This record gives sequence, structure tokens and C-alpha cells, in this order.
Amino acid sequence: MRDEKKINQETKMLFFFVYEPFMAAKIGADHLELVYANHKLLELLSCQDDQELANYLQSNFWQSLAKKVADQLKEKGSVNLCKLLLTDQAGKKKLLNLTVKEAEVGEEKVQLFYLRPFSLQKDRVTGLLDLHSFKEVALSQIKELAKAGQQVCLISFDLVGMKEYNNKFGYQKGDDLLHFVGQTIKDCFGEFASTRAVEDRFYAFGSVEGLEEQLKKLADQIKTRREVRIGVRKFVYGQDDFTAALNQARIAGESLDNPNESGVVYYDDRMSRKFQMQEYLLSHLDEALEKGWIQVYYQPVVRTLSRKVCNLEALSRWIDPQYGFISPGVFIPVLEEANLSHKLDLYVVRKVTEMMNERFDKGQAIVPVSVNISRSDFTSIDPVAEVAKIVDSHHLGHDLLPIEITETAVMRSREEIVQAIDRFQKLGFKVWMDDFGSGYSSLNALKDFKFNEIKIDMNFMRNFNERSKKIVSKAISMAKSLGIHTLCEGVETKQQLDFLSDCGCERIQGFYYSKPLPYKELEPNLIFKKLPFENEEEARMYNRAGKIDVMVAQPLAIYSYDGTDCRSLFANKSLQDFFKQNKLGDDFVQSERFLKLAERAIYSHQKVSKTFVYGNHYYQISFKPVAEGRNNCLLLMMVDGMVSELEERELNLDTSLKNILPIYNRIYLLDYAQDEWKVLTSDLPGEKGGLTIHGIRDFSVDYGLRCIMHDDLSKWRNLLDYQALSDIFKQQDKNWFTVSLRTQTSVENYVWTDYTIIKVKENQIMLLVKIDTNAEEYQREDLMKNILKGQQRGFDSSFGNAQSRVWQTLLDESNIKLFWKDTQRRFVGVSQAFLDFYGFKSASEIIGKTDDQIGWHVSNKPFREDELMVLEEGRAIINAKTTMVFDGVIQPIHASKFPIFDNGKVVGLVGYFETENLQREKKLPAKSQPLVDNMANVLNSNSLVPEIIKYDDAYKKNGQDYVACWIEISNFDQLKMANGQRFTSQLIDQCAKAIKNEMGTSSIIGRIKDASFVVISNLLGKQEILAESKDVVNELRNIHEVAGISCDLKPLFGLALGSEAENGIEAVNLALYRSQSEQKISFDSFDEYLDLPLPMIIYKPVFNARGDQVVDGILIFVNECYLELYGANKDELLGRRYREILTGYPDWLATSGQAIKGRSVQGQCYDRGMRAWVNYYTKAAALPDCVVTVFTANRGDDRQLRRVASTSEEYFAVRSYLLDDHQYFNAIQKALKELGEVTRASHAALIEIDQTTMTINYEWAKDKPFKADLQRVNLQLFEPFQKILDQEGVLRVKDLHEFMKAYPEIDQRLSFLDSYQLENLLIVPVRDDEKHDIAYLILTDYFDQGDIDPETMLWHLAPVFMKKLRDAVYRMDQNDQD
Repeated sequence: MRDEKKINQETKMLFFFVYEPFMAAKIGADHLELVYANHKLLELLSCQDDQELANYLQSNFWQSLAKKVADQLKEKGSVNLCKLLLTDQAGKKKLLNLTVKEAEVGEEKVQLFYLRPFSLQKDRVTGLLDLHSFKEVALSQIKELAKAGQQVCLISFDLVGMKEYNNKFGYQKGDDLLHFVGQTIKDCFGEFASTRAVEDRFYAFGSVEGLEEQLKKLADQIKTRREVRIGVRKFVYGQDDFTAALNQARIAGESLDNPNESGVVYYDDRMSRKFQMQEYLLSHLDEALEKGWIQVYYQPVVRTLSRKVCNLEALSRWIDPQYGFISPGVFIPVLEEANLSHKLDLYVVRKVTEMMNERFDKGQAIVPVSVNISRSDFTSIDPVAEVAKIVDSHHLGHDLLPIEITETAVMRSREEIVQAIDRFQKLGFKVWMDDFGSGYSSLNALKDFKFNEIKIDMNFMRNFNERSKKIVSKAISMAKSLGIHTLCEGVETKQQLDFLSDCGCERIQGFYYSKPLPYKELEPNLIFKKLPFENEEEARMYNRAGKIDVMVAQPLAIYSYDGTDCRSLFANKSLQDFFKQNKLGDDFVQSERFLKLAERAIYSHQKVSKTFVYGNHYYQISFKPVAEGRNNCLLLMMVDGMVSELEERELNLDTSLKNILPIYNRIYLLDYAQDEWKVLTSDLPGEKGGLTIHGIRDFSVDYGLRCIMHDDLSKWRNLLDYQALSDIFKQQDKNWFTVSLRTQTSVENYVWTDYTIIKVKENQIMLLVKIDTNAEEYQREDLMKNILKGQQRGFDSSFGNAQSRVWQTLLDESNIKLFWKDTQRRFVGVSQAFLDFYGFKSASEIIGKTDDQIGWHVSNKPFREDELMVLEEGRAIINAKTTMVFDGVIQPIHASKFPIFDNGKVVGLVGYFETENLQREKKLPAKSQPLVDNMANVLNSNSLVPEIIKYDDAYKKNGQDYVACWIEISNFDQLKMANGQRFTSQLIDQCAKAIKNEMGTSSIIGRIKDASFVVISNLLGKQEILAESKDVVNELRNIHEVAGISCDLKPLFGLALGSEAENGIEAVNLALYRSQSEQKISFDSFDEYLDLPLPMIIYKPVFNARGDQVVDGILIFVNECYLELYGANKDELLGRRYREILTGYPDWLATSGQAIKGRSVQGQCYDRGMRAWVNYYTKAAALPDCVVTVFTANRGDDRQLRRVASTSEEYFAVRSYLLDDHQYFNAIQKALKELGEVTRASHAALIEIDQTTMTINYEWAKDKPFKADLQRVNLQLFEPFQKILDQEGVLRVKDLHEFMKAYPEIDQRLSFLDSYQLENLLIVPVRDDEKHDIAYLILTDYFDQGDIDPETMLWHLAPVFMKKLRDAVYRMDQNDQD
């Protein structure tokens, strides 16, 4: 008979050492009998003791499992079951791996069960399984369900608009939402049946039975926070591919009719075909692009005013060898969903730019071609940088490639798109909103985004009813009020075209003119339909006219006038009705008075009005210039009002007055009896014909303040005084008189104007205003009178301190350019005339500075010597002849300076200067003056050369170096050919002003030819003028319109020092060469790296004494990406030596000596600045004697080798701190700080121990230090840790919370650790020579997945820390003995 107790004891003795969950049992015919179980198994299965476990093993699950195990043992001798899902005694599901073997114990066979929790990876945000673990578990569980005869479905959950949610509420709120959704799905399907795959997508699996009701409840729960699209796909184990089935579930969910609302869709055969097509498209995209299956078609856009082609839209068409024509509505959404649309979009951009470049080379007409950018492009690439790069590679203007972005894309990615639109527009691209009106947020889009144009959705044309018409007309009017251009697509009929033209829609696109065509078919088709391309000048003019809102009640028209013919381009319905009602025809429009008014508007560049007499009516008509071209001008004509025949009879005007009435600008009727005035006609804003307002006195005051020059206000007020008028009429025979007053015609311009008063009847007069635009002589005469008045003024000595008032008047009112300085030659004060001459806003801009610092002189030495003579010897300098730099030109001047004495001591100097022109007026001998370029108002090339020689002479005599800067517009010839002489002249003028604004006060400026300039300065160093040059280039790049013509400037510049060349002319030539070559010194050299998504630095290598080896590098420039990885700001790095900041000598620094000689160097190494193993690429930089290094992440297969090398590099860096014999406490603190930062830990500490206590004396912590909780703590607290350290030599705790639960005694003693919320822990002992523990090195929350091995670091550093502690004890003992 068996002794069961004895067998149990023997089993326990044999297997007590098993560390993992384990039990021994005997499998009977219909039961499982427990023999022995260790505490790990009891804990795993949530059993308190062996009896509870024995009862638990009698469950159906274990009985069924026992039978299965017994059968496999007979067949194979052992059992291995993976991913076994069971429910423990507490009802919690667990996933385990089970191994079963047989053994003999006391001549009895027992079965040995080894259970190990299955290793699962979980999503950080939701706590659900990651996708890989989910797949493993799901297949195992589905297999078991299939064996049990249950049908299973795979379910996809896709949250709607997650990116927009993050942008609006922040990523923390977004993570909270994802966690909520994950827990909701987990509660429904279980921990091992759900996962978060990517971003906002979840998957789960479950039994078909009751699934529909489950999903309905689940969707309702999730909808409380966010809409969710759910797709379901039935899955048959052994037949279906799991990954493909998941994708098909996703496709089902995405097929919802409304993608923004919740719903559940089951996958079917129709979707199967769609899935196959999607797979085909994605797998053949690259081949289609390479082999030309995808072609670019072009559809013309026609302008309503000119009926010419003003734009093309580039559209992609996929013509497949297998499927034939594939609709864009099929392949574009597939590419967008897969984040591959950027490949198609950039392909189209390349094809378009190649086509335009080809046409340009052939001299053919070019119009802008718009391209579409998909929403997904902004998540896959930087479309702004990529598009600009392609366009620039073909040297095309950015305005030739408008960017179309759909309304839906805009509203789903708001923040991202706002930034992209802004960047596109800053680079000169136009941005259009495509499909305007297709979504629900069109008005919000116009409010929040600054589009250049909207494309009204074609659906409005398909449903062309009265409702659609009203919406479209209002949308056009609203867009124009915001300064946005309008285009309507989908136009197919003449009725639609006429309606849109009447509404003022600028451009039309649709089948009415042409369907999209391949490039080769496009132009023949346009020629056949007589649709020419408009030129650049026409585009500019019509773009301006297109912004006029014509849907107004006021009669208006747009005319084109070429000097002989005034042709109507557009007339709104109000004007058509007005002409019809008043029987006005072409004879009225072509009349001489009509054409002269048009000419006046063109010449004055402003709105002009006139009263026309036609038939028995008076018409107030105005013209306003809209846009001017070389051959014609576009004008806006408006009918501002009409004086009827009845009003004429009431006024009782005689025939002669009626005939001369149209020559007046303004006519008013003043009725003193009624105290009211009436506007009959006026060219002033807000004064329409027929307007009547009460209050003649108020009218007089208001008109006077708006229009009359201050000196003539008293005359104006007397003019409208009724008693004064009555006296005048009594004294003369006629009933009218005229006076002349100066009247404002623009912001800064007044002209003499005739005001004629006509007495109509008692208490009623008519005021007629005629502005004389040719009254310069009046102005000149008046100015001379004022000057004579000013010269007769004297000083009144009765005003207290008369001398002070005289001096202040001299400073404020005189034209003497006075200045005074202290004994250090620094400006103390200046007169107003001095400030006005140089253009300074206040004296604070120069006070405290010397002439040398301001940079007014070619050579500072003569000025310095003259002023020192005044200050040191007390001698005056009278009329010293010299030159100064002013407004970019060298000006001859005569300067006088006098010493200021106080108690016999010179305390400063006072002086003044006059220009050569003033000296000539005084009949002094005149010298030749530098010739000034008429277009740019800077030195011309002939006068620039002698001045450059002067700077060069000053350098060679006095060592005063100078910088030559060459600046030019590289595409000047192209712009000149396209836009003509008027544009060219204004462009040169604007370029010169931009250069003078930035550099004119300290440099001389000259124009060599066209838009090529030279700047010379001896005040600024190379880096300073480099910064100023960058500002100039940026200002030039921001010029997008000249003379009303849109343009895109491409400035270049280069610099050279005088010391770099034999003479000044060679220095200029060197600057020119650098502007055209790779060697230019330019901030453009930096710009190409600023947005580079790779870390990059520019530095100047420092060589050893022999000059044959680089020993360090001075950092000149670092981009944002490097700063982010390094964790510092620019101020901490720039100008410093690399090895001052970091220990070590990286390979990229060591090899930079080869790069500076012109060789490109590349390799790989560990970089301590970025804490990463990197590939590096080094070459010579554009800056002299500098190199640029770009880094990329090294993700090679030899990860372990890289980890060893990286750890070794960081070990030596930390070790270097500990080997510092001059510091003890600081050395250990620095070493711990470095160690903590390298391993990304939250704490790095050294705990010292003696026989009974442990103490933290050295610690580095990110936030809260341990020190307060671990000061002279009983060593017994650490005893549980010590046991593990004695066994394994190191303590690794990956999950501190679980570890504490496994060791209750530790949990109780170290409960204070809860406040630190630590996740992991690493402890390595520091041992002395006798192998006794003297301290512990501790890391918490460290990162173990990177290039650094924290455990190896601690093991190697432990002996170094031991030596440092021992040295510290030795030094303290020495101090005690001393």
C-alpha cells in the first residue's frame, strides 16, 4: 500500500529548489490529484493554501486539461502548451505557457507541471496588449474557440478626428481619451482580446453570438466622448490570413457613408473587390510613377473679363495596363489613407515644373499651373520645403505654382495647415481653398485661414437652382470683401457662365471650355477654341479688377482705356438698367468729356468725378484707376448721382451756367433760411449727389478741417458768413465772386483752388469748387513769403533767461548742423538740423558714440587727429575740408570745431559742418562731387571706383580693414524682359532703398549695373555685415510687388575682406565670385540647415602647435535639431570649444582636418553630446576655415557592438570626473550627475554603509532627492536586497511595484518609496579589496533600451567609486592627524 504522505514529502524535497510556479500531481482516470505545489504557484493561481488549490484543480477546465495532458504524455512523453488562457481561483484571466513532464518518486509516477506567465508587451497609454502580442494571443484563443465550434469576428475601431482633438485640447487630453476608449473595449472583450494598434485605431475579437448588441452598446459608450467607426470581419481559423482580415475590418469601418459619424459596417464581397483594388494600387504605385501609367492632365481656367486662359490645373490620371482607366476618386483616397499621396503630389509638381521650364526655354507663353496637396502630405513630409525645392531647382517663380488644399483637409488639420499656408505665402506661393462649400465649415475656414483664392465646389453647378445661385453670389461677394479671388469649377453651360460673369466671379473652370487633357492635346484644343493664354501684365491687371465687388446697387462698370478707345469689359445690372432708362448709348461713353475724365483719373492716379450734362439731366460720374499697363489702363466707372430736370428748374440756372457746370469738382447749394446745405455733386468720399444736411456752420467747420490749409482757415470761415457775403454783394454789381484758397488733394499735398460764390436768390447761394492742379507758382510764392516772415522774426529779451532761449531756438529751429562732444570724442548732444540731415529720430541714437563707431568716414584717422588737437591743445579747427559717408554716398563737407573751456580747462568740443553744395552757394572754390546714379540715388560705377581706392589706401596706411559686399538680383534679366522699363526702374529704386535702410548709415553704396550693387564699409566686421546682409536679402525676398506687378526676387550676395585681396577692385571681384559660387559667405549657407530634420553643426577646427592635427573645434552654428538632442540653447554652445563643454574626442572632430582641405569625410561613432551612436558626414563649410558636420542615427544590425562601444565611451567620461585628485565631493557629484543623465535615470545615488547604518552623502536627482529619507537608516532596512545581491551580484527590478508585493517585508520597510512613484531599480555593490560591501550604486527609472548598458556602466564604475571613497577617507584621516 502507498504511503501518500511519504510521496508528498519526497516530492517536496526533490523539487523545493524550483523557483518558477510549479506543482507535482497525479493524473487519474477522472480527476487530478495534487501532490506538491510551491508558493509561486499558489500565488499565480490566487490560492491561499494547498487545500484550496486541490479544490480548484477539480474544476472542469483542469479535468479537461488533465485528460489532454495524459494523452499527449503517452504519445510524446512531454507536453508543451503555449498561450494557455485560464481563469484563476479569484476569477482573473491569465495567459500562461505550460510544460508537463513525468518523473518517478518512491516508485510512483507523478506529473510535473511548470507554469510560466506568457511575456506580453503592452501599450503605454491604454495598458492594452500591443499589436504583436495581440496577434499571438488572438490566434491561440481563436483556435480553441474554433475547436469548440464557435464563430469569431475581428473588429476594428477608428476614432474620428483624433488629430484635431489633440490640436484643440492637447496631447494629455488626447491620451486620456485613448485610455477611456481602451478600457471601454477591454471591459467588453477582455484584456487578452483587445489592442491599440496605431494612433486612434483599436482592434478586438469576439464570438459572433450577441456581437451586434455588444457593439451597439459599445459605440454608444464611446460616442459620449468621440465618434467611432466600427468595422467587422468574420474570421475562419485555418482559412483566413489574420493580418489581411484585420485590414478588411478596417476597410469596412472606413466605408461608412458619412466618415464623420459613428456606425458599424460588416465586411462583404463588394468590399473584398475594393480591398483587392487597394492592395493593387498600393503595391504598384512606384511602378506606375516610374513607367508613366500615371499621367498629368491639364484643365484650363478662363477669366470672365478677358475670355483668356489665365491658369491651368494639373490633375493626375492613372491609365493602368491591367485595369485600364482608374478614376482619381478611387486611387487618391487609397493613397491618402496609406500616407503615400505625397509621392503622387510631388511627382505632379515635378512634371509641371519640367513642362513650364520647357515652355520657358522655347519662349512660349506660360500661365500659373495649380497643383493639389493632400492632407496626409503634411504628416508624411514637409510639403512646403519639398515643393519649394523642386520649383527652385527649375528657377521658376513661386507665384507660377498655386497650391490647392481642400476645405475638408483644412478643417481636419487646422493648426498644421495654418502654419503651412503661412509658410507657403511667405515664400511667394498662392494658396487656394479647393471645393469651397463642400463641407460644413466653409465660413470658419475663411475666418481662420488666409487663402488667396477660393474654388467654389462644382456641386453648386450640378444643382443649379435659385437656392444655389443665391449661395454662390453671396459667397463671391463675401470673398471679394475679404480680398480673396474667386473661381468656380464644374461649369458646363452658357447659362452657368453668364450667371457667374454677372456675379463678378473672376475665373471659370469646367467642361464648357475644356475637359482635362494631356499636355500634347491641350494647346491644339485651345487654339481651335480660340482661347489664348493671357500674359503676365494682363494677369496682374485683371487680378486687381477681379477683387471689385460688382454685386452692388450702385451702377458701375469696368473699362479698358488705351488712349483712344474706352472698351467696356463688364457692366453690372444696375448700370445696364441706368443706361437703358436714361437712353445713354455708345456716343455717351465715347464722348470727349467722358474720355478726358478717364485720362484725368489715369494721370492723377486717384478717383476723379465730374458732372455730365446729357439731354435734360446732370450725371455725377467718377473714374477710379484699377490697374495700369504699358498699353492700357483698367478703370472703375461709377454713377454717383443725378441732378434731375425738376431740380434744375428750381435752381433757375441760366444756360451759360448750365454749360460750364461740368468743369467743377464740387457744387453745393446753401440755404441760410433753412440752415441746410445740399450736395449737388462732389468728388469727396461720402458726399453723394442729393445729400442734404442741416447746419451750415457745422459744414463750414468740418470742410475746413478736412480740406483747407491751416493758414487759410480764417478766410474760409469769413467766406461762408452770411452777413459778410451780403456786404460783398452790396458793394459790387454782379451776383458772384471768386476767392482762391489752398485745398488738400492728397495726404501731403495742397493746391490753389477757386471757390466761386453765386447768389441764387435771397438767403440762398451756390458754392462751386474748382481745383487748379497747375498751381505750383502760387505755392512757391507763398513759401517765399513764409520764409521772409521767418527771417524778420527776432528774439524777445523779456522772456526770463534770454540766452537759454536763444540757444534752444538755435538748436530747434535753425538749419545749422551743430554737435558737441566730451573729452573722449563721444557725442553729448546735437541740433535738430543735424538729426534731420542724417535721418535720426532722436539724439539718443548717437549720444555716447564716437565717429569711429558710427562709421561716417572712409578713414577715421584725420578726424580723430583733428579732434584730439582741439581737446588736447585747445586749438580751433576752421573749415576743414574732408568727406563723409551719407545715404550710401561719399559727400564732401567743411567742418569747424571749437574747444569748450571751463575754469581754463578743455571739457569738450562744439562744432558744426556744411556740405559742399552750401559752400558753393557761398562762392567758395568747388571740388568735383561724386556722380550719383539717377535710378538708385547711390554712387554710379564711375564714382564708386575712386572711393573704393580710398578705403584700400586707408587700410594699407592705417591698418583699417574694410568689407566689400556684392548684392544682386539674379533673375533681373528675366523680370526686365517680362515687365518693361517702368517696372525695372522702380525695382532698382526699391532695391537701393532696402540696401540703404540696412547699411546706408555706415557704408558707401554704388550701383554697378542693372540690379547689382556694391557696399563698402570699414566700420563693421565680417560677421556684423553678414548679419546686415542677411537682413537686406530677407527684405529683398519680401518684395512681391513692384509698380503694381507681382514678382518673386532671387537675391544673391557675397562678402570679401580688403585684407583678402591685393586691392579694392579685387576685393569686389572676390565678393562677386563668392555670390555666384559655392564659396559665398552667406546666411543662405545656414538657411539650408535651419529646418533640416537632422542634427547639424558648423565649427572651426583648432589645430595643434604643429598644425597637423585637430585637437578641438569652436562652434559657429548649431541647428534646432542638434539643440533638441543635446538639450541646450544656442547661448550655451556658440563660440565655445567643444571639449570645454564635453570630455572625449569624437571621431568626427578628429577627422575634420581632412574635410577643411576639401575632402568629404564620413564614418560612425558615439557622440556624447547627443547621447547616441551616429553616422557623420563632414565637408568644408561656406564660411572660411570652417567645416559642417551632419549626423544621422545609426541603426545597423550590430546593435550589441555599438552598445558596448557607447557604454565604454560614457564610462571613460564619468571616470574622468572621479580621477580628479583636486576635488572629492564635487567630483563624485559630477560623476553621479553625468551617470544619471547618460542613463536617463530619475536618481543616481551612492549609499555608503557601515556595520549598522547606511547614508546617502552623494546623490543626483531630477526632481525629489532621496537624501531626506535615507540619512543614517538602520542597515536592516536593506537586508532583503542584500540577500539578492549576495546571490546574483546585482539587483535588477524591472517592476518595483510588483517586486514590493512579492516581498511584503520590503514593502513595509520602504513604504516611503511610494511617494517617488518609481518604476524600476538597479543596484550594484561597491566593494573594497577584501570584497566587503562599503556602498551601493543605485539608479532608478533608468532607460535600458538605448545605446548605453546601465548595468555594465555601474559594474565598471564601482571600483572607481571605491577608490574615490578610500582616497576621501585617507585625506580626512590626514587632516585629523594634522
